[in-house]
Amino acid sequence: MLCKSLCDLYENDISRSEKNMSFFIEILNYFKKKSNIEFSIRTYKDFQENINIRKGLHEILNNYDLFAKLLNPIDNILHIRIKCPVCNEYDKSSKSLQIIKDQNGNYMLKSFCNKHGDYSVNLNDKNDYVDVNTQLRDLLKGYIINRNQNVLTIMMDGSDWGGTWSNRIHCEGLLHLGEQELPLRIFTPMILDWSGAKFSKSLYMKNKDYENINNAFNDYTEFKRKYSDAGMNLLWSIACDWVGDPKKFYRNYTIEYFNILFESLEGMNE
Repeated sequence: MLCKSLCDLYENDISRSEKNMSFFIEILNYFKKKSNIEFSIRTYKDFQENINIRKGLHEILNNYDLFAKLLNPIDNILHIRIKCPVCNEYDKSSKSLQIIKDQNGNYMLKSFCNKHGDYSVNLNDKNDYVDVNTQLRDLLKGYIINRNQNVLTIMMDGSDWGGTWSNRIHCEGLLHLGEQELPLRIFTPMILDWSGAKFSKSLYMKNKDYENINNAFNDYTEFKRKYSDAGMNLLWSIACDWVGDPKKFYRNYTIEYFNILFESLEGMNE
């Protein structure tokens, strides 16, 4: 399957990633004012350019078969992707990727574009863009954190990243990379749909499974229109309640639970 990153898809001279990030930045600024905690954003481009990310990926390639079975046991393929330098398309499955190791131990990644032919990327050159899938990205985050000992770093993810994922992908992967310590990691509550699955717009909206729920929970623009600052304040108070009472933080919540909490705000901006 040929794909493009959101940063390479443009509408009216604005990339989809930039358009989508504007919503996240608005939300982050809102909660920065509430918490008095500063934030900074590191893009994936910044992440993949880091020298320690390249070192970690190099070590993984040195043990390709081991990590392929650990991270992607279905196809035993490490999903590493490089973009065509002309059209920015890439093979999401990574099946067309060739990994070439020279006599000095350096790696060259090669692929093929149906429109523009062969192209390659040097793993040692940070200016050459290298993409990886979720499993590899998660493992490399832990790897880079262990190389920054001057600050307290905490990985925070939804609880769907815990359990078997955390044990197999993250912990076992880091041990295979020779790491003796594991990053501090906190898992937040997960929002569930009616079936008990993670509430996921990208997964379910195409099938219209969420047509009958409060559309403010599907669309941030609709959320702002319907609830305005009162809605954001309610979310803030809910999160503070979770953190203040750990038994509420280490559990999951259904979308119906939020419907009940937001009933008091219904109609306020109609």
